Amino acid sequence: MGSVLFQLISILFIIMPIALIIIISIYVVRTVRRLERRADERLKIEQKVLETQQTHQQSMEKLDHRLTNIEKMLKEVD
Repeated sequence: MGSVLFQLISILFIIMPIALIIIISIYVVRTVRRLERRADERLKIEQKVLETQQTHQQSMEKLDHRLTNIEKMLKEVD
């Protein structure tokens, strides 16, 4: 009876570290994947913001050009 108990305890001490390593590695992998997904989402958002800013910049340049043309025409009229 004592030897069976000793064997069970020794098997438990062998299995526990392996189980802990597996559990910790699964946790680390999940965390890394979650962080990668968040980084990808941030990158997509930043790209959309950049596109929007470029569109606004182009619109402002067009408006500036039009305003310059209007100012030139008004100076010619005077």
